[in-house]
Amino acid sequence: MRVLHAISQGIGLIFAIVSAAMIGLAAGAIWMLLSAYMQRGLPWLIILIGLVVGLVTRAAISRSRWLGPLLAALGTAMAYVYLLGLSGAMLLAGTFGMSFGQALRHAGFAMLADIAWFRLGAPQLVLMLIGMAIAAFTAHQVIARGESPQR
Repeated sequence: MRVLHAISQGIGLIFAIVSAAMIGLAAGAIWMLLSAYMQRGLPWLIILIGLVVGLVTRAAISRSRWLGPLLAALGTAMAYVYLLGLSGAMLLAGTFGMSFGQALRHAGFAMLADIAWFRLGAPQLVLMLIGMAIAAFTAHQVIARGESPQR
């Protein structure tokens, strides 16, 4: 019986990690689309992204008081870094006169990660930390109110 419980907890943890990663990637992609449509950076969206990632991550985690906020913060950081990589691909596409898909294929993961790292300066890092704090706080507040914490 303990083995089944341990397997269940392991599967739950994997589901929580995958959920946080997927919501972070989806939020980053939507953020990039909105930024491209508005032709602006839209840095204030980190507040909304942090709230959404915090709520969604908490919905996937019902056991731990520290895991939800941690995964929400990491999911928000992933959203911001993904935004930086995708917007770097858009910059490459515009610079070299190719489609966005071609820029993604030709640049590859390593180059887009380097572009995202290069674009992560002090103001962007502070913005990302604010979003991470909002996400962690949101996930923690949902737990503190007692919405389905199972022990």
